[in-house]
Amino acid sequence: MLPWLAHGHISPFFELAKRLTAHCSFQIYLCLTPVNLDHLKNKTLPPFIQLVDLHLPSSFHKTLPPNSHTTKNLPPHLMPTLKSAFDQTEPAFSQILNSLRPDLLIYDFLMPWAPRAAARELGIKSVVFITGGAACHSFVTHYIEPEGKTGDSDIINWLDQRDHSSPPVVFVSFGTEYFLSREEMMEVAKGLERNKDLNFIWVVRFPEGAEKEKNFSLPEGFLERVEGRGLVVEGWAPQAKILQHERVSGFVSHCGWSSVLEGIVYGVRIVAMPMQLDQPWDAKLVEEIGVGKEVRRRKSDGGIDGEEMGKVIDEVLRNEEMKGRVRELSEKLQGKGDAELVAAADRLWSLIF
Repeated sequence: MLPWLAHGHISPFFELAKRLTAHCSFQIYLCLTPVNLDHLKNKTLPPFIQLVDLHLPSSFHKTLPPNSHTTKNLPPHLMPTLKSAFDQTEPAFSQILNSLRPDLLIYDFLMPWAPRAAARELGIKSVVFITGGAACHSFVTHYIEPEGKTGDSDIINWLDQRDHSSPPVVFVSFGTEYFLSREEMMEVAKGLERNKDLNFIWVVRFPEGAEKEKNFSLPEGFLERVEGRGLVVEGWAPQAKILQHERVSGFVSHCGWSSVLEGIVYGVRIVAMPMQLDQPWDAKLVEEIGVGKEVRRRKSDGGIDGEEMGKVIDEVLRNEEMKGRVRELSEKLQGKGDAELVAAADRLWSLIF
């Protein structure tokens, strides 16, 4: 398996690997840069998943030191450099394939050179794994054919302390690749502070090397004013665990596809605030299927409007029809079982034999 170097891509690949080894007798080799594999090494790996180091060319080390060989905390202006560096790992990846001699390659759609490397000399068949939403990709093809400073247990304990008489909790996260500007953070803070009868967990992130003092980026006195009802977490938070918690009623999300799926699977209504890439299409889908509502941006400059954000949060949390709809879809998704996975595995086996 060869995923792109972003958590939103690695996580679906890793989950697929676990399912294929557990239910379908596959042996999986997961190829990633060492800094990404270090995170996975902290997990309990199934016996039939092996991690394989794939190093970026040394010519990029001056611009991208090894700890930057991931999209996590990478400044946006270095993203094209990381993509270019990863694209130049084809020779190294070919050597890995030659050494391991796998029967099949499952690769990320962002790595179009990967099947060429597999087929050129070794004749290995390949399958692309698209980690984004089908709605977005159907639209596109129509035209073009980590751990934070606050520990996991601290966050869950904070949630456990909210009893059923407490105001609802909203989880706020804009993914691992988008960094809010200071102005955007001010507006998000305004939206969260607007409703005094609202508890929230907000994950804030800063690019590597940037000013990381949250007090600098938030309105003066904000943390003091929301103390007791708001938890601001720097860096990373266990999103799936948070969304599963019974006290969490809403999810203010950038609408990356993995986040949208997690929100629906765990029955949490979504306040959609798309930022880039496929997210605007995902946000539109969220509205169309009735599990959330998008926060409209200011018409004057396209910026985040904190007042509008606060209003949409209120509206979503009061919408009982939306609550029922997301629960209905959650039950359907969780009730699917492994039938589709088994069918996909059968298809993969048919490509090998």
